[in-house]
Order: sequence, then C-alpha cells, then structure tokens
Amino acid sequence: AKAVKVFNKVRTARPDAIIRLASQRVARRGTAALERNFSRAQRTAGGRYPSLRSAYRGTQHHLDVAREANRISRGRFTYRRVGPDFLDRRTGIQIELTTRRQLTRHYVRPGYGRPSPTMRYVRYAQ
Repeated sequence: AKAVKVFNKVRTARPDAIIRLASQRVARRGTAALERNFSRAQRTAGGRYPSLRSAYRGTQHHLDVAREANRISRGRFTYRRVGPDFLDRRTGIQIELTTRRQLTRHYVRPGYGRPSPTMRYVRYAQ
C-alpha cells in the first residue's frame, strides 16, 4: 500500500519537482560516485587535462539524473543530449537542468528559448 501511495504522488508530481529530487539524490552521492561511471577514455583525458573532469561530471550527473528520475517515475522522462535535457512524456513539458551561471546562456541558444520549467543543479558534495 505504501509503494502505491508513493507512486501516485510521483505520478501526479510536477515534472520539474521529480527532476529536482533526482538531481538532489545524485548530488548527495558525491563526486566520487559520478567519476566511478567515467569511461576509460574519460579517466585518461581527465588525468591529462583536469579541466575536462568538470564537464565529464556534468554529463554524468545528467545521465544519473535521467536514470534516477525514470526509476522513481517508472519511465516518465526522455533524456536528450541536444536541446532541453528532459521531456516529460506524460505532459510534454521540457526541462533544462543547468547551473544558475549557465541559465541565461541557455535562453539564447538556438532551439532553446526559455525552457519550461527551468531549474539549476544542486551542488555536488565534495
């Protein structure tokens, strides 16, 4: 009964709230958890060029958020690498997961406009 109650709350939850919750859960796991999922090529390049690790962490954060959001919502979201990050298949709402600093840059990108709704990252635990 408890599982059904939680599922019903998720089923009716706003899509941005589900993505935010998934992002918070991923961030709580910490940077080391993100880096464990790096490919061999990413580990090698990140070792040679430490500035790349931040970009790789961001990508991995997105992938982990997609997995977590779909785990808690039973497959409600499509993750995209081009354009707004997430599409809620139930409502058609597009969601862009980004940092506060990058938010306005996303608004002026071709094909983006103002994502609906917009959110920012929860900072990684370091």
